[in-house]
Amino acid sequence: MTYIVGRYISTLVLKNGLFSLTLLLVLFSILGLVETLEDVGKGSFTVVNAISVIILEVPNRVLELLPISILLGCVMGLGTLASNQEASAMRASGLAVMSFSKLIVCVTLTISVLAVLAQNYVVPSAEQQAQRIKAYTLEQTNYTDDGFWSKKNNQLIRIETFASDNIVGALEIYELSQSGNVLRAITAEHAQIHSDGLWELKNVTETRLNSDQAPSKKVLPSLVWESFFTPNQLSALVTPPRALSTFDLIKYIRANQNDGVGTRTHELVLWQRLVVPLMLVAMALIGVPIALSSTQFRSTSSRSLLAGAIGIIFYLLQQISGHLATLLELSPAISVLAPPIIILLLAIRYTKKI
Repeated sequence: MTYIVGRYISTLVLKNGLFSLTLLLVLFSILGLVETLEDVGKGSFTVVNAISVIILEVPNRVLELLPISILLGCVMGLGTLASNQEASAMRASGLAVMSFSKLIVCVTLTISVLAVLAQNYVVPSAEQQAQRIKAYTLEQTNYTDDGFWSKKNNQLIRIETFASDNIVGALEIYELSQSGNVLRAITAEHAQIHSDGLWELKNVTETRLNSDQAPSKKVLPSLVWESFFTPNQLSALVTPPRALSTFDLIKYIRANQNDGVGTRTHELVLWQRLVVPLMLVAMALIGVPIALSSTQFRSTSSRSLLAGAIGIIFYLLQQISGHLATLLELSPAISVLAPPIIILLLAIRYTKKI
């Protein structure tokens, strides 16, 4: 394939892919904004906060929509060549279907490199900022450089990190008097959240302060604390797995597996990141037989509809496989690898028939 032809095809695919991504991104962002606006008025959460959350979620949303966008870009770009008989002319001049596939793979792998970099350096930072803003939905809650602070009635808590939905990092709990004086201070290295709402604090130092007596201090291996957070409030505070870089995910999984803590959700996210190049290549290659088929799908609209249907099915298959892996305790690797491998095998099979 000559440089000029390759550049022409690549430009068509990228332009159509970017157009599809923009439309999908606007649509899903509007839907996300409508959902986020429902939290306006809770705590100190405002419309500006809601818009900020949606903007910060754009990088992760782009990565979620990238497989469908690449498929649509490939189908629409190559479909334009087919509709204008340019593809037929190229093939008549000796350009094999495999050459189209190789070009598409090269373009997709380049995009995959950018996607991997975004997953590790852009998405985590943006998601952490978005999570901090979502915390404003809680009353008397704020984030500082020291961590997350929240107060209810006579209790004040500071948490350095919310690593997962059942693990809390270093924390401090203060019980206050009516006048605001500290009566009791508790520090813990970390805590485990149980389903009944109780927190099991580990490696605890408890200090009681009384104006009439000297402060008393106790060191305990564990202590149970009845949290004032509701499940919905916790979901707004917990750092989602996608807010961690790939290396942080690996560290988290290794550390918590040694402690016997469940890490299946984090393993799913890790494998979803690892298979991004395979997933994108599979979605791009399935577009080659759809676009270049000359017997069934002649119009660009028909090709686009089929590509859209395949993209939606693939997205749903990914979501279902992830939930099934969690519910049925299936291997995260198998559940994540299965959809792109199926798509890739179908792409290879139908490309050979063209």
